[in-house]
Amino acid sequence: MRYSVLAYLAGMGRTLMEAAAYLETAPADDAVCPELLENGRRMLGQIRETLEGCQADLLSIHPMQYLSQAEALWGTDGAACGSVLKAFTDGLPDWVRCQVRAVFFAGLGSAWDAMESVYRYMRDDPRF
Repeated sequence: MRYSVLAYLAGMGRTLMEAAAYLETAPADDAVCPELLENGRRMLGQIRETLEGCQADLLSIHPMQYLSQAEALWGTDGAACGSVLKAFTDGLPDWVRCQVRAVFFAGLGSAWDAMESVYRYMRDDPRF
């Protein structure tokens, strides 16, 4: 999985946590709540679709388990799933294999030797 996809999933998880916190304190007659619940359901579906597309990069079954719990709780009461979403978002970097791609552009030939150690480090690290 590309690092940008992992960051995207974590960002969606944080957004859902904020929505869950709002739902927890919102008045029962708040007109925004139904729309927020629907948007959250869609976001959870996008997260599921992305993780299923990157199945080979999952190092654990935890992301899918937490996602299933969040989906079930979100369907009944969005406010109740904040802790599940936090566990999902916090654990995601440890449960997904991702690789960072770095591209070096040497604009000045004299600057390239200063980048050699950075390039060598990244070349020898399997995360890059």
